[in-house]
Amino acid sequence: MAQAKDMALQDLNRQLQRVMKELEEGREREARLLRRAEIAEAGEEALASQIWHLEGEAHSRIREVEEASRRRVEELEMKLKMVETDACTRCRVLEAQLEETKAMEAALSKRLQAAMHAEEALASRVAELEAEAYSFMATERILCRDGRKPDSVTEVSRHEEGRSIEANRDGNLRGQRDIHREKNAETATLRVGELNHEEKESSRKSSVQRLLIKQKQQQQRGKEVVVQKLPSLTHLDAWPASSLISGLA
Repeated sequence: MAQAKDMALQDLNRQLQRVMKELEEGREREARLLRRAEIAEAGEEALASQIWHLEGEAHSRIREVEEASRRRVEELEMKLKMVETDACTRCRVLEAQLEETKAMEAALSKRLQAAMHAEEALASRVAELEAEAYSFMATERILCRDGRKPDSVTEVSRHEEGRSIEANRDGNLRGQRDIHREKNAETATLRVGELNHEEKESSRKSSVQRLLIKQKQQQQRGKEVVVQKLPSLTHLDAWPASSLISGLA
């Protein structure tokens, strides 16, 4: 009986030891859990602090980005306004240049029309000069038919004109001396009439010769001017219309 009690006590003791051991293990687990909880709380606080710091940095960065974006938008708006102003200015300049170009085109058109009219006038003048040349040639042939040499009109010089005038003057003096020598008034009157007729005829011939020489010189100068101007008709746009008309006048 006592032996059975001892065995029961031993069993109870062993059970008590197991319970105590489990209790110690539970306390150790609880301590570990408490330490883990403390570590977790510390980590949570650090994480919260880090999150708060990151949130502050994010807000600061966002504000910086917003400020930079606002400044960039303002710069772009200013540049856009400047570009619009420059474009408007250039558009006005181009419109003014277009008006000037239109005015220049109209002026060039007028000058072209004036040049065409001048060319027509020049052609008409050339035709007139040719007609005058043919008329002069006909007059020259008539003079040749009257007994003059073909080149007599073109070869008459001032010296020959002076000699003809001196000869007429000597003839007049001789006629006057003859008139004084005449005793008969009627004969003297007839001689004076003849001398006046000869003087008039000689003066008329001299005048005709001078007129023909002057006419031929003018025609020659006109032909030279026409020949000088004809090659430059290909550059009529470089001529002022006034100079063309004044050159042909």
